[in-house]
Amino acid sequence: MAKHELHQFDLIPAVAKRIVAEADLSAGSAVFEIGPGTGSLTEPMLDAGAQIYAVEIDAQRAGDLRQRFADAISHGALQVLVGDAHTMMPLFNDVWRIIANPPFQHTASLLRKCLLEDLPSGSPQRIDLVLQQDTAEKWVGRRGEETRSSILAQLWGEASISAHLKRSDVKPASHVDLCVFSLRRREDALSPADLRCVDSLLNIAFAGPHSVRNALRKVTTPAILKRQSKEHAWQADAHPRSLSAIAWHSLAMFLRSLNKI
Repeated sequence: MAKHELHQFDLIPAVAKRIVAEADLSAGSAVFEIGPGTGSLTEPMLDAGAQIYAVEIDAQRAGDLRQRFADAISHGALQVLVGDAHTMMPLFNDVWRIIANPPFQHTASLLRKCLLEDLPSGSPQRIDLVLQQDTAEKWVGRRGEETRSSILAQLWGEASISAHLKRSDVKPASHVDLCVFSLRRREDALSPADLRCVDSLLNIAFAGPHSVRNALRKVTTPAILKRQSKEHAWQADAHPRSLSAIAWHSLAMFLRSLNKI
């Protein structure tokens, strides 16, 4: 596969250094880096004293990284593995986080894996990803235009766009605006099991251009909708994307208690 087909762009070193500096990375932090590419983020993270578990799908790039950072590897500060990050999640003994510039077409599935699956090291403490700005804005949440990802993100943590990037901040230059999407896990973050329950309901609700009432007619009743909509100030005839994350959480937990989902 040609490099451009991965839709991965290498950060300019100075920009990568700035991103790491703004990421509140402390010495000894355990970091999972997805798609390190040429190592633009890897180098400043190592300089900050991070312990990095990096997964690169391109074997040639992984080999280049091993040569470039041979000293860090020999001292145990860096592991470089070849494979798919979806199936090679890290095993850390302490809190960990993700700082990465992954191929854009994989970011949604990676986010879902981090939030919905029972990972070997538990959920990350924070996720920082270089993303297309339009995607990041959807994940942060637009009032009345919620997506499955934005709802799950809000129920897990505090989502924000922590930095805006120029199109020329990557090579080759991007054709769309880019940014850094940050998601900090809250102390009251929903568990993966609870998030999976919410997601299963969203899968039904967002399947077509329906109102909440029509979309959920097979799993709920008018009485349940009336009660839930009154408690959380929404309309049963509204579009599912207009409901808040809190409303979806309440409805999902209630339906689960009734074995409806």
